[in-house]
Amino acid sequence: MEKIKVSGKVKEYMIVNEKDEELGVIRVNVTDFEFFNRVKQAEVHIMDVVNRFKELHGQQMKTEEMFAKLSELDKEVKEQLNYMFDYDVSSVVFGNTNCLSIGDGLPFVTRFLQSIIPAIKRDLEKESRQSRQKMSKYTKRYHK
Repeated sequence: MEKIKVSGKVKEYMIVNEKDEELGVIRVNVTDFEFFNRVKQAEVHIMDVVNRFKELHGQQMKTEEMFAKLSELDKEVKEQLNYMFDYDVSSVVFGNTNCLSIGDGLPFVTRFLQSIIPAIKRDLEKESRQSRQKMSKYTKRYHK
């Protein structure tokens, strides 16, 4: 069988905790213009889950019931993150930790997205600029 190698622009991001300990490495194709459409769609669902998570704090329920609901919400968010990144990024970033676990007053998933999305956006914009410059060398004669 012949192997065909397709070149892509996959950028790796090392995810570390506050002690600079590596949690894992995630990969993003910085030429995937569909990425931010998936981000928009997934963010709607994730924000809905985060709001339902906040509402849980005011409810009276048994501890076991609360943990079951938290587990369900965690699963929903992780599914959306995996959709957003187009692979199982949740296992890399969160492992078995509930992505709604609070730190610095925010759920883990919120802190993760606030860190990674701006970095990816910068890299996508950079790649887009470089692509336009390369393409303009070949197309400028047609724009006269």
